[in-house]
Amino acid sequence: MIQTLTTMRSAIMMMIVIIAIALIATLLFPQADVFHTLWFQALLVLFCLNMTACTMRRIRALITLSRAVPMIKPAPGWAQKEWLGSVDAAAAEDVLRRKGYRFQRQDTPRGAVFSADKGLSGSWGTLAVHVAILTIALGALIGNVFGFTQSVVIGKGETIAVPLNKSGSLQAQLVLDDFRIEYYPDGSVSEYISDLRIESGNERAIQSVRINHPLDFRGITLYQMDHGYQVLAELQAAGGAPLESAWLAQDSSLTIDEGQGITLQVINYVPDFDPHRPAISLSPFPNNQRVLYAFYQQGNAVQWGVAALGQPLVLQGFDKKVVFADARPYSLLDLKSDPGVPVVMAGFLLLSVAFFFSMLIRYHGLYISVTPSAKGTKITAAVSRLTAGAADRLIAELERELTKGDRLS
Repeated sequence: MIQTLTTMRSAIMMMIVIIAIALIATLLFPQADVFHTLWFQALLVLFCLNMTACTMRRIRALITLSRAVPMIKPAPGWAQKEWLGSVDAAAAEDVLRRKGYRFQRQDTPRGAVFSADKGLSGSWGTLAVHVAILTIALGALIGNVFGFTQSVVIGKGETIAVPLNKSGSLQAQLVLDDFRIEYYPDGSVSEYISDLRIESGNERAIQSVRINHPLDFRGITLYQMDHGYQVLAELQAAGGAPLESAWLAQDSSLTIDEGQGITLQVINYVPDFDPHRPAISLSPFPNNQRVLYAFYQQGNAVQWGVAALGQPLVLQGFDKKVVFADARPYSLLDLKSDPGVPVVMAGFLLLSVAFFFSMLIRYHGLYISVTPSAKGTKITAAVSRLTAGAADRLIAELERELTKGDRLS
Protein backbone atom coordinates (compact mmCIF):
# COMPACT_ATOMS: atom_id res chain seq x y z
CA MET A 1 0.00 0.00 0.00
CA ILE A 2 2.74 2.46 1.01
CA GLN A 3 4.82 1.52 -2.04
CA THR A 4 1.81 2.18 -4.28
CA LEU A 5 1.24 5.63 -2.76
CA THR A 6 4.88 6.64 -3.34
CA THR A 7 5.05 5.90 -7.06
CA MET A 8 5.29 8.57 -9.74
CA ARG A 9 1.92 7.45 -11.11
CA SER A 10 0.33 8.21 -7.71
CA ALA A 11 2.06 11.59 -7.68
CA ILE A 12 0.65 12.46 -11.10
CA MET A 13 -2.84 11.39 -10.03
CA MET A 14 -2.64 13.49 -6.85
CA MET A 15 -1.38 16.48 -8.84
CA ILE A 16 -4.34 16.17 -11.22
CA VAL A 17 -6.75 15.96 -8.27
CA ILE A 18 -5.21 19.04 -6.57
CA ILE A 19 -5.38 21.08 -9.78
CA ALA A 20 -8.99 19.98 -10.40
CA ILE A 21 -10.01 20.91 -6.85
CA ALA A 22 -8.29 24.29 -7.15
CA LEU A 23 -10.08 25.06 -10.44
CA ILE A 24 -13.49 23.96 -9.18
CA ALA A 25 -13.14 25.83 -5.89
CA THR A 26 -11.97 29.01 -7.64
CA LEU A 27 -14.56 29.03 -10.42
CA LEU A 28 -17.64 27.52 -8.76
CA PHE A 29 -17.18 28.12 -5.03
CA PRO A 30 -15.15 31.34 -4.66
CA GLN A 31 -16.66 32.10 -1.23
CA ALA A 32 -15.77 28.71 0.24
CA ASP A 33 -12.37 28.57 1.92
CA VAL A 34 -11.53 25.16 0.48
CA PHE A 35 -7.79 25.75 0.44
CA HIS A 36 -7.51 26.05 4.23
CA THR A 37 -9.54 22.96 5.09
CA LEU A 38 -7.79 20.13 6.90
CA TRP A 39 -8.54 17.61 4.14
CA PHE A 40 -6.97 19.86 1.48
CA GLN A 41 -3.92 20.43 3.67
CA ALA A 42 -3.68 16.66 4.22
CA LEU A 43 -3.77 16.15 0.44
CA LEU A 44 -0.89 18.62 0.02
CA VAL A 45 1.10 16.86 2.76
CA LEU A 46 0.50 13.48 1.11
CA PHE A 47 1.60 14.86 -2.26
CA CYS A 48 4.79 16.32 -0.74
CA LEU A 49 5.60 13.00 0.94
CA ASN A 50 4.98 11.18 -2.32
CA MET A 51 7.25 13.53 -4.31
CA THR A 52 9.93 13.29 -1.62
CA ALA A 53 9.93 9.48 -1.83
CA CYS A 54 10.02 9.53 -5.65
CA THR A 55 12.81 12.12 -5.67
CA MET A 56 14.93 10.19 -3.16
CA ARG A 57 14.58 7.00 -5.21
CA ARG A 58 15.59 8.87 -8.35
CA ILE A 59 18.61 10.41 -6.61
CA ARG A 60 19.82 6.98 -5.48
CA ALA A 61 19.33 5.60 -8.99
CA LEU A 62 21.24 8.49 -10.57
CA ILE A 63 24.11 8.17 -8.10
CA THR A 64 24.39 4.48 -8.98
CA LEU A 65 24.19 5.31 -12.69
CA SER A 66 26.88 7.99 -12.33
CA ARG A 67 29.34 5.49 -10.89
CA ALA A 68 29.28 3.05 -13.80
CA VAL A 69 27.70 2.47 -17.18
CA PRO A 70 24.93 -0.11 -16.80
CA MET A 71 25.01 -3.25 -18.88
CA ILE A 72 22.64 -2.71 -21.77
CA LYS A 73 20.68 -5.34 -23.67
CA PRO A 74 18.42 -4.42 -26.57
CA ALA A 75 14.73 -4.63 -25.70
CA PRO A 76 11.54 -4.55 -27.77
CA GLY A 77 10.76 -1.01 -28.84
CA TRP A 78 14.39 0.05 -29.15
CA ALA A 79 15.61 1.39 -32.48
CA GLN A 80 17.84 -1.40 -33.86
CA LYS A 81 19.77 -2.20 -37.04
CA GLU A 82 22.28 -4.74 -38.32
CA TRP A 83 24.73 -4.27 -41.18
CA LEU A 84 28.02 -5.58 -42.51
CA GLY A 85 31.19 -3.54 -42.23
CA SER A 86 34.93 -3.97 -42.30
CA VAL A 87 35.95 -2.40 -38.95
CA ASP A 88 37.13 -4.11 -35.79
CA ALA A 89 36.17 -3.58 -32.14
CA ALA A 90 38.95 -1.03 -31.64
CA ALA A 91 37.39 1.15 -34.33
CA ALA A 92 34.02 0.98 -32.60
CA GLU A 93 35.67 1.92 -29.31
CA ASP A 94 37.39 4.85 -31.03
CA VAL A 95 34.07 6.11 -32.44
CA LEU A 96 32.36 5.93 -29.04
CA ARG A 97 35.20 7.78 -27.37
CA ARG A 98 35.22 10.55 -29.95
CA LYS A 99 31.46 11.02 -29.65
CA GLY A 100 31.73 11.51 -25.91
CA TYR A 101 30.05 8.29 -24.76
CA ARG A 102 30.76 6.59 -21.48
CA PHE A 103 31.12 2.91 -22.23
CA GLN A 104 32.30 -0.44 -21.07
CA ARG A 105 33.48 -3.22 -23.34
CA GLN A 106 32.92 -6.93 -22.98
CA ASP A 107 34.85 -9.35 -25.09
CA THR A 108 33.01 -12.60 -25.76
CA PRO A 109 33.92 -15.64 -27.88
CA ARG A 110 31.65 -14.25 -30.60
CA GLY A 111 33.05 -10.72 -30.56
CA ALA A 112 32.99 -7.41 -28.62
CA VAL A 113 29.91 -5.89 -27.03
CA PHE A 114 29.74 -2.26 -25.95
CA SER A 115 27.33 -0.79 -23.40
CA ALA A 116 27.41 2.99 -23.65
CA ASP A 117 25.40 6.00 -22.52
CA LYS A 118 25.42 9.74 -22.99
CA GLY A 119 23.58 12.79 -21.65
CA LEU A 120 23.67 11.87 -17.98
CA SER A 121 23.45 15.56 -17.11
CA GLY A 122 20.04 15.58 -18.80
CA SER A 123 18.86 12.97 -16.31
CA TRP A 124 19.94 15.27 -13.50
CA GLY A 125 17.87 17.94 -15.23
CA THR A 126 14.88 15.60 -15.09
CA LEU A 127 15.58 15.07 -11.40
CA ALA A 128 15.66 18.85 -10.98
CA VAL A 129 12.16 18.97 -12.49
CA HIS A 130 11.00 16.60 -9.72
CA VAL A 131 12.74 18.75 -7.10
CA ALA A 132 11.11 21.88 -8.58
CA ILE A 133 7.63 20.34 -8.39
CA LEU A 134 8.30 19.29 -4.81
CA THR A 135 9.52 22.82 -3.99
CA ILE A 136 6.37 24.35 -5.47
CA ALA A 137 4.20 21.93 -3.49
CA LEU A 138 6.09 22.72 -0.27
CA GLY A 139 5.70 26.46 -0.89
CA ALA A 140 1.97 25.99 -1.43
CA LEU A 141 1.75 23.98 1.80
CA ILE A 142 3.72 26.60 3.76
CA GLY A 143 1.45 29.37 2.47
CA ASN A 144 -1.64 27.29 3.16
CA VAL A 145 -0.70 26.53 6.77
CA PHE A 146 1.01 29.76 7.82
CA GLY A 147 -0.50 32.33 5.44
CA PHE A 148 -3.67 34.32 6.09
CA THR A 149 -5.97 36.95 4.59
CA GLN A 150 -7.86 39.62 6.48
CA SER A 151 -10.00 42.60 5.49
CA VAL A 152 -9.13 45.85 7.28
CA VAL A 153 -11.35 48.93 7.57
CA ILE A 154 -9.53 52.05 8.72
CA GLY A 155 -10.81 55.60 8.86
CA LYS A 156 -8.86 58.73 7.99
CA GLY A 157 -6.62 59.64 10.93
CA GLU A 158 -7.30 56.34 12.69
CA THR A 159 -4.67 54.00 14.13
CA ILE A 160 -5.36 50.28 14.33
CA ALA A 161 -3.35 47.15 15.14
CA VAL A 162 -2.84 44.67 12.29
CA PRO A 163 -1.36 41.15 12.59
CA LEU A 164 2.02 40.24 11.19
CA ASN A 165 1.48 36.49 11.56
CA LYS A 166 -1.45 34.12 11.51
CA SER A 167 -1.76 33.82 15.29
CA GLY A 168 -1.67 37.59 15.79
CA SER A 169 1.14 37.30 18.34
CA LEU A 170 3.11 39.82 16.25
CA GLN A 171 1.39 43.09 15.39
CA ALA A 172 2.07 46.42 13.77
CA GLN A 173 0.40 49.81 14.14
CA LEU A 174 -1.29 51.01 10.96
CA VAL A 175 -2.26 54.66 10.45
CA LEU A 176 -4.32 56.12 7.60
CA ASP A 177 -2.82 59.59 7.38
CA ASP A 178 -5.01 60.63 4.45
CA PHE A 179 -7.45 59.26 1.92
CA ARG A 180 -8.14 60.96 -1.37
CA ILE A 181 -9.94 60.30 -4.61
CA GLU A 182 -8.66 61.36 -8.00
CA TYR A 183 -11.12 62.06 -10.84
CA TYR A 184 -11.07 62.09 -14.61
CA PRO A 185 -12.08 65.31 -16.40
CA ASP A 186 -15.60 63.90 -16.88
CA GLY A 187 -16.01 63.53 -13.11
CA SER A 188 -15.68 59.75 -12.93
CA VAL A 189 -13.34 58.22 -10.38
CA SER A 190 -9.80 57.68 -11.62
CA GLU A 191 -8.25 56.26 -8.48
CA TYR A 192 -8.57 56.21 -4.73
CA ILE A 193 -5.42 56.45 -2.70
CA SER A 194 -4.61 55.63 0.92
CA ASP A 195 -1.61 57.34 2.50
CA LEU A 196 -0.54 54.68 4.97
CA ARG A 197 2.01 54.59 7.73
CA ILE A 198 2.87 51.29 9.41
CA GLU A 199 5.42 50.55 12.10
CA SER A 200 6.50 47.76 14.39
CA GLY A 201 9.39 48.18 16.79
CA ASN A 202 12.10 50.14 14.99
CA GLU A 203 10.77 49.36 11.52
CA ARG A 204 8.51 51.76 9.66
CA ALA A 205 7.11 52.13 6.17
CA ILE A 206 5.23 55.06 4.60
CA GLN A 207 3.54 54.63 1.24
CA SER A 208 0.59 55.77 -0.85
CA VAL A 209 -1.37 52.61 -1.61
CA ARG A 210 -3.57 52.40 -4.66
CA ILE A 211 -4.96 49.70 -6.93
CA ASN A 212 -2.10 47.46 -8.13
CA HIS A 213 0.36 49.33 -5.91
CA PRO A 214 0.27 47.51 -2.55
CA LEU A 215 2.38 48.09 0.55
CA ASP A 216 4.77 45.33 1.68
CA PHE A 217 5.90 45.25 5.28
CA ARG A 218 7.53 42.41 7.23
CA GLY A 219 5.86 39.60 5.35
CA ILE A 220 2.40 41.16 4.94
CA THR A 221 0.98 42.96 1.92
CA LEU A 222 -1.76 45.59 2.06
CA TYR A 223 -3.94 45.98 -1.05
CA GLN A 224 -6.33 48.85 -1.75
CA MET A 225 -9.76 47.29 -2.30
CA ASP A 226 -12.55 49.82 -1.70
CA HIS A 227 -13.56 52.90 0.25
CA GLY A 228 -16.55 54.57 1.85
CA TYR A 229 -17.56 57.05 4.53
CA GLN A 230 -18.10 56.88 8.26
CA VAL A 231 -20.04 59.29 10.44
CA LEU A 232 -19.28 60.00 14.10
CA ALA A 233 -22.42 59.26 16.11
CA GLU A 234 -22.33 60.74 19.62
CA LEU A 235 -24.77 59.62 22.29
CA GLN A 236 -25.43 62.47 24.73
CA ALA A 237 -27.41 62.96 27.89
CA ALA A 238 -30.35 65.32 27.82
CA GLY A 239 -28.10 68.15 29.05
CA GLY A 240 -25.52 67.51 26.31
CA ALA A 241 -22.92 65.56 28.32
CA PRO A 242 -21.23 62.95 26.10
CA LEU A 243 -21.98 59.33 26.99
CA GLU A 244 -20.66 57.28 24.07
CA SER A 245 -19.47 57.73 20.51
CA ALA A 246 -18.65 55.53 17.54
CA TRP A 247 -17.66 55.88 13.90
CA LEU A 248 -20.38 54.20 11.84
CA ALA A 249 -20.23 53.19 8.20
CA GLN A 250 -23.25 52.48 6.01
CA ASP A 251 -25.56 49.88 7.60
CA SER A 252 -23.62 50.05 10.90
CA SER A 253 -25.46 50.57 14.17
CA LEU A 254 -24.92 51.98 17.65
CA THR A 255 -26.66 50.56 20.72
CA ILE A 256 -28.57 53.35 22.48
CA ASP A 257 -30.18 51.35 25.27
CA GLU A 258 -29.45 47.66 25.55
CA GLY A 259 -32.21 47.04 28.09
CA GLN A 260 -34.92 48.47 25.85
CA GLY A 261 -33.35 47.10 22.68
CA ILE A 262 -32.91 50.54 21.09
CA THR A 263 -30.31 50.95 18.34
CA LEU A 264 -29.42 53.62 15.80
CA GLN A 265 -28.52 52.54 12.28
CA VAL A 266 -26.81 54.65 9.63
CA ILE A 267 -28.56 53.89 6.36
CA ASN A 268 -26.40 56.10 4.19
CA TYR A 269 -24.13 59.12 4.24
CA VAL A 270 -24.81 61.67 1.47
CA PRO A 271 -22.05 64.29 0.99
CA ASP A 272 -24.08 66.57 -1.32
CA PHE A 273 -27.73 66.17 -0.41
CA ASP A 274 -30.60 66.67 -2.87
CA PRO A 275 -34.04 66.67 -1.17
CA HIS A 276 -35.65 65.48 -4.39
CA ARG A 277 -33.38 62.45 -4.54
CA PRO A 278 -32.28 61.94 -0.91
CA ALA A 279 -30.35 58.71 -1.45
CA ILE A 280 -28.24 60.05 -4.34
CA SER A 281 -25.50 62.62 -3.88
CA LEU A 282 -25.31 65.53 -6.33
CA SER A 283 -21.51 65.31 -6.23
CA PRO A 284 -18.81 63.47 -4.30
CA PHE A 285 -17.85 66.66 -2.48
CA PRO A 286 -19.11 67.57 1.03
CA ASN A 287 -21.21 70.59 0.02
CA ASN A 288 -24.41 69.69 1.86
CA GLN A 289 -23.78 66.73 4.14
CA ARG A 290 -26.68 64.63 5.38
CA VAL A 291 -27.10 61.28 7.12
CA LEU A 292 -30.02 58.94 6.45
CA TYR A 293 -30.77 57.10 9.70
CA ALA A 294 -33.28 54.91 11.49
CA PHE A 295 -34.01 54.09 15.14
CA TYR A 296 -34.91 50.48 15.92
CA GLN A 297 -36.51 49.06 19.04
CA GLN A 298 -36.59 45.30 19.47
CA GLY A 299 -35.74 44.97 15.79
CA ASN A 300 -38.60 47.18 14.56
CA ALA A 301 -38.05 50.58 12.92
CA VAL A 302 -39.69 53.23 15.12
CA GLN A 303 -38.25 56.45 13.70
CA TRP A 304 -36.26 57.41 10.62
CA GLY A 305 -35.26 60.50 8.72
CA VAL A 306 -32.47 62.71 7.42
CA ALA A 307 -30.15 64.69 9.69
CA ALA A 308 -27.49 67.31 9.10
CA LEU A 309 -24.16 67.15 10.92
CA GLY A 310 -24.57 68.61 14.40
CA GLN A 311 -28.36 68.25 14.41
CA PRO A 312 -29.66 66.64 17.66
CA LEU A 313 -31.86 63.58 17.20
CA VAL A 314 -34.30 62.73 19.98
CA LEU A 315 -36.27 59.52 20.12
CA GLN A 316 -39.77 60.17 21.46
CA GLY A 317 -40.12 59.00 25.05
CA PHE A 318 -36.38 58.68 25.51
CA ASP A 319 -34.22 61.10 27.52
CA LYS A 320 -31.03 60.79 25.46
CA LYS A 321 -30.12 62.29 22.12
CA VAL A 322 -27.80 61.48 19.24
CA VAL A 323 -25.70 63.91 17.21
CA PHE A 324 -23.84 63.13 14.01
CA ALA A 325 -20.77 65.19 14.83
CA ASP A 326 -18.45 64.53 11.87
CA ALA A 327 -17.83 62.47 8.74
CA ARG A 328 -14.67 60.99 7.33
CA PRO A 329 -13.64 58.67 4.50
CA TYR A 330 -12.44 55.19 5.28
CA SER A 331 -10.32 52.75 3.32
CA LEU A 332 -11.03 49.05 2.88
CA LEU A 333 -7.77 47.11 2.63
CA ASP A 334 -6.99 43.45 2.12
CA LEU A 335 -4.12 42.25 4.30
CA LYS A 336 -2.44 39.13 2.98
CA SER A 337 0.49 37.09 4.16
CA ASP A 338 1.88 34.12 2.25
CA PRO A 339 5.33 33.03 3.46
CA GLY A 340 5.30 30.29 0.85
CA VAL A 341 5.49 32.68 -2.12
CA PRO A 342 9.33 32.91 -2.21
CA VAL A 343 9.52 29.11 -2.08
CA VAL A 344 6.98 28.75 -4.90
CA MET A 345 8.79 31.33 -7.03
CA ALA A 346 12.11 29.53 -6.48
CA GLY A 347 10.40 26.28 -7.51
CA PHE A 348 9.04 27.81 -10.72
CA LEU A 349 12.46 29.28 -11.56
CA LEU A 350 14.10 25.91 -11.03
CA LEU A 351 11.35 24.21 -13.05
CA SER A 352 11.79 26.50 -16.05
CA VAL A 353 15.57 25.99 -16.13
CA ALA A 354 15.45 22.25 -15.41
CA PHE A 355 12.74 21.57 -17.99
CA PHE A 356 14.67 23.08 -20.88
CA PHE A 357 17.90 21.52 -19.63
CA SER A 358 16.31 18.06 -19.56
CA MET A 359 14.78 18.56 -23.02
CA LEU A 360 17.99 19.82 -24.64
CA ILE A 361 20.16 17.04 -23.22
CA ARG A 362 18.49 13.65 -23.62
CA TYR A 363 20.00 10.75 -21.75
CA HIS A 364 20.11 7.58 -23.84
CA GLY A 365 21.71 4.17 -23.88
CA LEU A 366 23.59 2.66 -26.80
CA TYR A 367 24.34 -1.00 -27.48
CA ILE A 368 26.88 -1.99 -30.13
CA SER A 369 27.93 -5.52 -31.02
CA VAL A 370 30.92 -6.11 -33.32
CA THR A 371 31.03 -9.76 -34.45
CA PRO A 372 33.50 -11.11 -37.05
CA SER A 373 31.91 -13.27 -39.76
CA ALA A 374 32.84 -14.90 -43.09
CA LYS A 375 31.38 -11.99 -45.01
CA GLY A 376 33.07 -9.26 -42.94
CA THR A 377 32.09 -7.74 -39.61
CA LYS A 378 28.49 -7.91 -38.49
CA ILE A 379 27.59 -4.76 -36.54
CA THR A 380 24.45 -4.45 -34.43
CA ALA A 381 23.38 -1.13 -32.90
CA ALA A 382 20.41 -0.42 -30.63
CA VAL A 383 19.37 2.88 -29.02
CA SER A 384 17.06 3.53 -26.07
CA ARG A 385 15.33 6.61 -24.62
CA LEU A 386 15.44 8.73 -27.76
CA THR A 387 12.61 9.68 -30.05
CA ALA A 388 12.24 7.46 -33.10
CA GLY A 389 13.65 10.12 -35.42
CA ALA A 390 16.63 10.92 -33.20
CA ALA A 391 17.40 7.22 -32.69
CA ASP A 392 17.26 6.52 -36.44
CA ARG A 393 19.57 9.46 -37.15
CA LEU A 394 22.06 8.25 -34.55
CA ILE A 395 22.10 4.71 -35.97
CA ALA A 396 22.52 6.07 -39.49
CA GLU A 397 25.49 8.13 -38.34
CA LEU A 398 27.05 5.13 -36.60
CA GLU A 399 26.51 3.04 -39.73
CA ARG A 400 28.35 5.59 -41.85
CA GLU A 401 31.33 5.67 -39.51
CA LEU A 402 31.50 1.97 -38.66
CA THR A 403 31.13 0.81 -42.26
CA LYS A 404 34.38 2.52 -43.24
CA GLY A 405 37.45 0.33 -43.36
CA ASP A 406 39.81 2.83 -41.78
CA ARG A 407 39.65 4.50 -38.36
CA LEU A 408 38.51 8.07 -38.18
CA SER A 409 40.69 10.59 -36.42
